[in-house]
Amino acid sequence: MRTRVLLIYPKIPATYWNLEYTLKFLYYKSVMPPLGLLTIAAMLPSNYEPRIIDLNTTDVSSQDIEEADIVFISAMIIQKDSFHQIVQLCRKNQKTVVAGGPYATSCYKEIKDVDHFVLHEGEVTLPQFIRDYENGCPQKVYGDENKPDVTKTPLPRFDLIDVDQYLVMSLQFSRGCPNDCEFCDIRDLFGNKTRTKQAQQFIREMECLFNIGFKGFIFVVDDNFTAARKNVKELLKQIIKWQKEHNYPFSFFTQASLDVASDDELLDLLKEARFHELFIGIETPHAETLLQVRKKNNIHIDLYEAVQNIQSRGIEVMGGFILGFDTDPDDIFDSMINFIQQAAIPQAMIGLLNAVPNSTFYKRMEKDGRISGESSGDNLSFESNLISVMPKEKLIDGFKHVIFEIYKPENYFQRVLTLIKRFPKDSVYRDYLARSHATGSGKTKSFIKNLNIRLLNLRIVYKAIFNDYTFDVVKFLMEILRYDYKYFNYAAYMIIRGYHFIKLTETIVASESAMNEQGEKKQ
Repeated sequence: MRTRVLLIYPKIPATYWNLEYTLKFLYYKSVMPPLGLLTIAAMLPSNYEPRIIDLNTTDVSSQDIEEADIVFISAMIIQKDSFHQIVQLCRKNQKTVVAGGPYATSCYKEIKDVDHFVLHEGEVTLPQFIRDYENGCPQKVYGDENKPDVTKTPLPRFDLIDVDQYLVMSLQFSRGCPNDCEFCDIRDLFGNKTRTKQAQQFIREMECLFNIGFKGFIFVVDDNFTAARKNVKELLKQIIKWQKEHNYPFSFFTQASLDVASDDELLDLLKEARFHELFIGIETPHAETLLQVRKKNNIHIDLYEAVQNIQSRGIEVMGGFILGFDTDPDDIFDSMINFIQQAAIPQAMIGLLNAVPNSTFYKRMEKDGRISGESSGDNLSFESNLISVMPKEKLIDGFKHVIFEIYKPENYFQRVLTLIKRFPKDSVYRDYLARSHATGSGKTKSFIKNLNIRLLNLRIVYKAIFNDYTFDVVKFLMEILRYDYKYFNYAAYMIIRGYHFIKLTETIVASESAMNEQGEKKQ
């Protein structure tokens, strides 16, 4: 008898990451698929019939739930509101609910109405649950902190999704991180030793995507992709070989530590493998703060020079930044703005410091009586679950000032222009989108696809021009064409990416101001 399993991925609210406004131009419904659930689906026994519903691409109905024998849900903390809505819908339809993922693992003691929790890493805990479920004696909580051998992790079930609904696909090479940043919970979730897949195992996953017709961007979801240097370099060599043999169908981006900038061999391999973007946790330009929160790999290097060295390989740096540390000086807001601008980081993720459950930092703050509530997991929230050293009003006003200045159109486009001028002459960003998305085996198909990309870019530019910052867009395009017309595709891509950041920032700041005004009127 077959068991029908419905795996549901909750809605992600608007963030800088989800590119909500950008996707509307590009006809995609979501940035990337739920890789965790695709992998869990692959771990199910052969008599289980999995179906995935991603609420970021489609809705879930009562009928969907009624047709399932059991419902699995996985979520991050930022998805918790949607998570609880799904749980209540399942309760209404009297369906068994099994929850896992980072949110459940960190907060399962506070989560209500879930029948079973399958925590930590699924390779270890899912088989335990399946065994008991089939024997009719499932327990409430399955928790096991033993770290699985990821070389035995099965190929994700990409056949369960429509890849055309997503801007990028996602793959994983490693889990765990050796760094000991106090505010981060990665070590608590995945351990302090980096476990990697085999290079050929990762290549097989690439081939799977290629064989189902996908070509374009792949996000390698590792929290610190470059931590296991020896294994990563071997993987990159294999990727380079495969990319050459298949005419470079993929462009990659991932997350790494800033110390990657000191390894020229690694940077060259990343460039040749077509890693075009790295998200790096820079956190703050203030050295004392880096020392306090144990961001050791950022302390003894020149942050600006490190970023510039990565950019000189034609790799864009996306930066993560945090405000609200105890040692933040009074000028932290202006110094962060200046650093981001001078470092030419177009996509800067800035958020207020929160204490993530179970992290070392949370435990220290709890001991000091400084936890004021739950973390939202949202880096755009003006609320923190910490009692900060800096007065709350000053911190929030400073935060708003930073994101407003960073995403002023003239500032954003200036960073993009500076970045382009730092790229090497052989940068793949020249004529970028046409290369990254060219499909078809023959010259005619490739030409037509490239023509469609260019027409799409013209439509993007046309729509982007007729808005409140028309002058800034036109000026930016003129400067790009004057510098090197072959960057036009990349410039169009950055215009539409910028549209999301600018629009979302304006919406968030305006919403907060409106809420403050309403609060003042009530008083």
